Amino acid sequence: MRTAKDKQLIEFTFKQVEHRLNLDSRQTPVLGIEQILSVFPISFQFLPLLRDWIHTEDFEIENTVQLLKRDPLLAANIIKTSNSGHYPVADKCENLHNAIVRIGLLDCYILTANHSMRRLASAFKSNEVSERLIQQSTQTASWSEHITNFMADCGLKTHTNSHSAYLSGLLHNIGQMLITLLFDNRGLEVDWLGNFESELQRLGTTSAAISGSILIHWNFHKNICHPILFQNQQAESLSQSCCILNLGVQLMQSQKKEESIKLLYFRNKTVLNKLHIDCKMLHKIVDTYKMVP
Repeated sequence: MRTAKDKQLIEFTFKQVEHRLNLDSRQTPVLGIEQILSVFPISFQFLPLLRDWIHTEDFEIENTVQLLKRDPLLAANIIKTSNSGHYPVADKCENLHNAIVRIGLLDCYILTANHSMRRLASAFKSNEVSERLIQQSTQTASWSEHITNFMADCGLKTHTNSHSAYLSGLLHNIGQMLITLLFDNRGLEVDWLGNFESELQRLGTTSAAISGSILIHWNFHKNICHPILFQNQQAESLSQSCCILNLGVQLMQSQKKEESIKLLYFRNKTVLNKLHIDCKMLHKIVDTYKMVP
């Protein structure tokens, strides 16, 4: 349920985006949040419902079938996945109902999230840009999930679960993806995206605030929205779930740079201390991640 404060945040954030897009009077005006968000595949809006049903013991599977059928490509992907080697069953699934039963609601949830991101990326003019943003998203998601599982295995108390951490990582830069799509379609440069100060100067808000506002507007759970929304706060003020997301982003970036664990540890010492992760444990996180298939 959105609070009055949430509604104010959403209204302010999208007014800023709308204003910036409409500065060029030669273009057709963009009016309202729904027009701005029309670039997103509808399957993004399935995710909050699927999450709720995961935590409902007596959910009706037929409701899930009817929901997922609204995106025929997603439904076909779920059936195809149910017949893959991940689910080695002799009988072939021919319909969505049996496919959901076979793979389970949690896997449907994760498949829907990844499918949605891929569909969004397909709208980009540049394959290079879309692949870069998708890689950042999927790798951050994978790292965030791995960190959460590692902490649980070590007996460290976590206030989130691995699939919420995964979704936060996967969706953390949808604000950047939205702005890139909208601005590129209007011939506007976006080389300033990803820089906090530049985003504030150009947009009057940040891509993280846009990402968080989109998810709040779609009624995503706070365990997914808040780490994204507050990821640019000072490290001392971050919640545990924010720290997991930030560390996931840092590990994703460090992997690309082949940065040393020692340097990574000292650069993120405040976040790691809040997670009760020392340098030795950070080594183990990286080493065990490399062994994940």
